[in-house]
Amino acid sequence: MTQKPNGTSTDKKAPADNNSTIMNYVDIGIMVATIVVGLVWCIAGYRLVKPVLFVAGFALLYFIVFNLLVAHTNLSSWISVGISAGAGLLGGIMLLLLFKIGVFLMGFIFGAVVATVVVAFTPLNGIIVKTVASTVSVWVFLACIIGLGIFVGIAAVLLTRPIFIFVTAWNGAYMIFASVDKLASWNILAVITKVFHGRTFQQTLFSWTNYQTYVVLGGILIFGFAGMIIQARFTARGWHHDPAVRDRKPKGQDEIPLLEP
Repeated sequence: MTQKPNGTSTDKKAPADNNSTIMNYVDIGIMVATIVVGLVWCIAGYRLVKPVLFVAGFALLYFIVFNLLVAHTNLSSWISVGISAGAGLLGGIMLLLLFKIGVFLMGFIFGAVVATVVVAFTPLNGIIVKTVASTVSVWVFLACIIGLGIFVGIAAVLLTRPIFIFVTAWNGAYMIFASVDKLASWNILAVITKVFHGRTFQQTLFSWTNYQTYVVLGGILIFGFAGMIIQARFTARGWHHDPAVRDRKPKGQDEIPLLEP
């Protein structure tokens, strides 16, 4: 409240929170970018193996650092984003240089996602939540995630080409519809986070009678299978991540350049 010279008063409105509005647009931009990246992963993940590894390393380290900064510091959003982006660049470069670790990480992410979805959307959720203490259920859930993640990660290192096609198709499909789910505020996949706290499905919008559930889960299934087929038949056909294998001449082909037609 302020006084004018003639004694009348006027109300001043509080300035709008422009920072939160901008961050909201940033979140929307991230979700849209995630949909685009997920689509690329889904249909051409193996063909673009190095860019895929870079993005995976960037995203993983970015979100870890960002969440730690938000939870444990009082830094502004923009400073947190800048520091996290720098950490993400370092993570992406590291996975490019450490190829096998990057391949393991892609397999691990897929295994972790599968374990999370299975526990959240099957009777295992009720079994874990209802039969053991909530603190124990967290450790059981984490054990499922880590165990299957390590298994698929090792398989990806041993069988890089087929496993990488498989995991990029399904990871990409999950990224697409997790982002759609968040943009639409359906919160179907929010049920996954509830397992950590021993909560029930009623605290999310998840329901087998809601069409949103079938859009999200059905979309993941359709895009996952379609991505595998497209990569195997088209984008990854005749391609190998190892240049020595990719450039190898078929058996019996003349190795003398001057005699080649």
